[in-house]
Amino acid sequence: MKKSILFLSLALFFQQVKSQCDQSSTNFGNYEFPAYEVTGDVTVTLEANDTFTLDLGANFNTAYGPDVRAYLVKSNGLSNAMLQTSDISDLENLEFGLITNSGAQTFNIPIPNGTVIEEFDRIFFYCLGADVLWDFSPFTSFTSSNCNLLGLEDNSIDKITIYPNPAREIIHLKGLTDNETEIRIFDIFGKLAYSQNKNIKDIDVSQLNAGIYLLSISNQGKRTTRKLVIQ
Repeated sequence: MKKSILFLSLALFFQQVKSQCDQSSTNFGNYEFPAYEVTGDVTVTLEANDTFTLDLGANFNTAYGPDVRAYLVKSNGLSNAMLQTSDISDLENLEFGLITNSGAQTFNIPIPNGTVIEEFDRIFFYCLGADVLWDFSPFTSFTSSNCNLLGLEDNSIDKITIYPNPAREIIHLKGLTDNETEIRIFDIFGKLAYSQNKNIKDIDVSQLNAGIYLLSISNQGKRTTRKLVIQ
């Protein structure tokens, strides 16, 4: 009896501290050309640090394309037939980045402020260069009923000021407390370009290429994501 109580207590403990929620996409076959069909394991994860992760399994496979990218998409009530003929630019989406046509791959993207997570319900693979749909699949949206992370109190930071933005060399963060702060900068492909977990309020971005980035800030258990432009 004591062992049963111990195992139950441990199970409840690990459930409470779970730091991510996972959903698999298995209903591919919604393509313009059958040869482009996606097969294999495709999993979307919502992380506790306000990040979406896309995992493509070792058995992942699709047709080769010069510019095939993965996206998280809101269907907004459109039928599969309507989605098949939609340009990716006409759909509200978050881009994970450029994929290879087979094998295990992982992508991480910070979730922009104000994103309604519950409304994303499709994974798209789309050839951006040719403007052609490769394939897509529905997945069960993350909601407070199936993901305890969405039941947590909002952790956004609303008083942080970042300047200058656009920037060339140094950016300054105003409004942070003196507690340890984690700073992460991602490029538009979701690749981590900068990381720092010390108490820091000035960041040297002179080594970053010109372009658009996402700056993720974690401080005192609260998080925010801002767009950053490097000139």
